[in-house]
Amino acid sequence: MFVTDGGLALDVAVAKPEPPPATSLPIETGKVFEGHLKASHSDEIDLADLKIGEHKNTFVGPRGIGVNGNYVNYLRRTIPKSRLRFRSDRDPVVIVVDNRAVGLLMPLAMAR
Repeated sequence: MFVTDGGLALDVAVAKPEPPPATSLPIETGKVFEGHLKASHSDEIDLADLKIGEHKNTFVGPRGIGVNGNYVNYLRRTIPKSRLRFRSDRDPVVIVVDNRAVGLLMPLAMAR
C-alpha cells in the first residue's frame, strides 16, 4: 500500500502516515505504480549525488532530470540511505532502500 500527494508516492511502511489515509485509489493505479517500480532504469544515484538546480528549490539528477527540493529534503530526513533510479525526464524516479523499490517521485519539467 502506498500513500501519495500526487508528486510523491511512498510505501506506507516507510511513510508511516498518522492517521492513515481514508481515501483509496482504484486498483488500476496500483498496477501503474507497480509497472514503474519494476521498470528498467539507466541511472541510480545516492541522494547526496543530486546537484542543486538552476531553478529555486530544485535538484538535478543524471541527464539534467529535475526533482522537487521539498521531496528531496523530506527523503534526506526520513530515509537518508535511499537511492534514486532514473529512466527519463518523463518517467517517475524510483526511490530505493536496500535494493527494494519503496516509492515514486515525479520529475520536474525543466526548461531547456
